[in-house]
Amino acid sequence: MSAPRTKAGFSLIELLVAGLATGILALTVGLILLMPSKSMSVNAEYAELRRDLAVAVRFIAKDVRNAEYSYDGETIVGGTNTLYLPDTEYRAHSIQYTRNPAEGSLTRTAAGASRVLIDQGLTVFNPLEVNSATSGMKGVMLHLEMQSASGVSIVDKTFIHTRDVQ
Repeated sequence: MSAPRTKAGFSLIELLVAGLATGILALTVGLILLMPSKSMSVNAEYAELRRDLAVAVRFIAKDVRNAEYSYDGETIVGGTNTLYLPDTEYRAHSIQYTRNPAEGSLTRTAAGASRVLIDQGLTVFNPLEVNSATSGMKGVMLHLEMQSASGVSIVDKTFIHTRDVQ
């Protein structure tokens, strides 16, 4: 007579189910740990774009505010990728802002010296001269857009007043 056979260990089905459950649990935990890291990197990119854009807008705003809107002389010229501010009694030299579409950079040129304000990622630079007789608004409507290499983007639209010289 043989001894009764006892069942020891796990069946193949039980091992497969346990492995699948462990895999799903590990994937869920991995995603939960990865999401804050991804969010932090996107927030860091957004903050960097915002900082770069703010620096450029501060430079442009200072220069535009010191520009004079003249009714009979040389005036502000704005257009796609370029902003030209003529010399005034407050500033002895003209200033030009130029976007390089190939690099996505923005350069300020004044008194023969150039300074790169944004080195890459500027996708739109569209300053438009505004002279509204009905509202009395004179200045520049500035539209800038930036995008990082990973696709994070930011848009800034600002109106900047000029001096009004009659």
